[in-house]
Amino acid sequence: MKRKRRESKESESIIYTPELKLKLIRLCVCESDRYLAATSESEFWQYLTPLFKQSIGYHGGGGDVRRKAISMIMERKGVLETRKKLSGVVESASTDLDQAVDGYVDRNY
Repeated sequence: MKRKRRESKESESIIYTPELKLKLIRLCVCESDRYLAATSESEFWQYLTPLFKQSIGYHGGGGDVRRKAISMIMERKGVLETRKKLSGVVESASTDLDQAVDGYVDRNY
């Protein structure tokens, strides 16, 4: 007999709309001094994760904020590297999200 999977608010993950992605990256930018001062990367994410979840009214336990932010950063870096290889220059960011990610990368990487 199969057990029914119990659905609860805590097992739900965050659905990242473009607006939430932008909010996450902007929060990372605003807190980048804390990132640079942290003794470890995990210390920074332990601080930032509840701050982000609170700011969006999310009270569940699911959702790896660190993984999402790093995924967006790595995706953007890949796009920039590809464009640079193809054209020899990097074009400026065309969206608010790309600008925010670029700002975070510039300050922290």
